[in-house]
Amino acid sequence: MGVRSTKQSNFEGQTSGFDNRNYSGAGPDFQGPVIDATGGTKATPGDGYVYHLFTSSGSFQITSDGGGGEVKVLLVGGGGGGGYDRGGGGGAGGFGELTLTAAVATHPISIGVGGQGSTSPAQGSNGGSTTFTYSGSPYAVGGGGGGGSDGSATGQLGGYSATSAGGSGGGGHRDGNGGFNNGNNPNPSPTTRFMSPGFSGVQPAGNGGGGGGAGSSGPNETDNSTGGAGKTLPWIPTAYGTQLAVNGPGSLSGGGAFAGGGAGGGQTTTPTANDPGPAGGGRGGGPTHSPTPGVDGTGSGGGGGAGGGDRDGGTGGSGTVLIRYSAIG
Repeated sequence: MGVRSTKQSNFEGQTSGFDNRNYSGAGPDFQGPVIDATGGTKATPGDGYVYHLFTSSGSFQITSDGGGGEVKVLLVGGGGGGGYDRGGGGGAGGFGELTLTAAVATHPISIGVGGQGSTSPAQGSNGGSTTFTYSGSPYAVGGGGGGGSDGSATGQLGGYSATSAGGSGGGGHRDGNGGFNNGNNPNPSPTTRFMSPGFSGVQPAGNGGGGGGAGSSGPNETDNSTGGAGKTLPWIPTAYGTQLAVNGPGSLSGGGAFAGGGAGGGQTTTPTANDPGPAGGGRGGGPTHSPTPGVDGTGSGGGGGAGGGDRDGGTGGSGTVLIRYSAIG
């Protein structure tokens, strides 16, 4: 009689009959519940997180909360429109950050539109508010203020309402004051908020002032009226948004920044329209070029109108919502 093999019984014991009462299920290869959600443009770039980008209104639907995982949210309102005839640049939309706990539900998102540039002696229009309604609570940031114009020299205040934090102020006409940021503090409010006042018009150059950006006010310079710098956060990848500030001619893609102010327009504005503005802010119109709009999806302000030629202000860029959560349980 031969020796009986034990290999088969050992294998079966580990898969069906083995009972290890000390096993916890939390070893190094264990993966717990993860957040699962749909909505917007969803991306998993391999950095351990999942991102959802909303550049138009929609819904963020969480179908699994991952045991109450953390959700980071960026809110950016629509940028303000530029002013008419040596007009001020539009202010950037409000820039706010939220840190929330994942909750299974459908959470509506409304993206703020960019304000219209002025086509007559009147201020540019304010941008629209961006709202993220989470578990029934609206979190919102306001739009940027419109730039001042000939005949309505002062830049607009950053937009706000009873439920939205303010945006940045628009720049003033060449002989007018910039609009202030509006520090309204709604309840609930974004955890962190950034907005700045617009700058006054620039004399004797005869240019409108730059609109405020989430990162800074517009600089008050004698040769141009650059818009205020945009803003980024440590968790925003550089693949989103655009460049933080003006570094000469080049592409607007990449950089992780949003909510730059529009440049003032006038008689001697520089740099030219081929140079990107801060964080997507529009360039001011000048003797040889028309003003440009703020880049949609960045919440940046439109450029102010020129003193001759194309006197109309540029339209502000629409706002955005960017959401991040862990891809690992």
